[in-house]
Amino acid sequence: MKLTLRQRQVVWAYIFMSVSLLFFIVIRWYPTILAFNISFRDWNVFAGSGEWTGLENYRDLWEDALKPRSAVRAAFWNTIRYVAFGVPLQMVAALGVALLLMQIRRLSGFFRAAYFVPFVTSFVAVAFVWNWLFAPQVGLINQILSALGLPMQMFLRDPDLALPSITFVAVWRSIGFAIIIFLAGLQQIPDMYYEAARIDGANAWQLFWR
Repeated sequence: MKLTLRQRQVVWAYIFMSVSLLFFIVIRWYPTILAFNISFRDWNVFAGSGEWTGLENYRDLWEDALKPRSAVRAAFWNTIRYVAFGVPLQMVAALGVALLLMQIRRLSGFFRAAYFVPFVTSFVAVAFVWNWLFAPQVGLINQILSALGLPMQMFLRDPDLALPSITFVAVWRSIGFAIIIFLAGLQQIPDMYYEAARIDGANAWQLFWR
């Protein structure tokens, strides 16, 4: 049986969708379900197993939240601060880079791939690299600060610097995906609209905003 062009397109669409679905099942859903199961156990990381404790871990979290110096409350507010600053920063930076890439004609594919590489890089590899960059004595960033005559910083140990440092790394790693999304949307706008706006005397800000 010979498939029509429309039928072949539908088949290929389902194939590509199944790949994405498999990715989310393996990378997203399975770890989430596993973590939920671990939350009910006295888990031993080295043994890879743990005894069932029911709601004991959640009870410990609740008791900790009632303490004056609560690690649970600190983690909660750190998450709020990360979302409040990290997500808008990522969106604004991604949109800015996407607009710049729209203006680049030569080597545009190279720059797009370069920005996307961190997103597909392993979390473990990213953590190792940035842990070395932020290292107090031998880290590259502190070496540069020392060469400039500036004091070295404890990026991951200073309470005032730890969250901004982690937020920066998280934005750096995930910005590539947002850039691709913004870029795909910008490329869907026909050039005729930009040309008509320029003829009407629109400046760069008006071209972007309207």
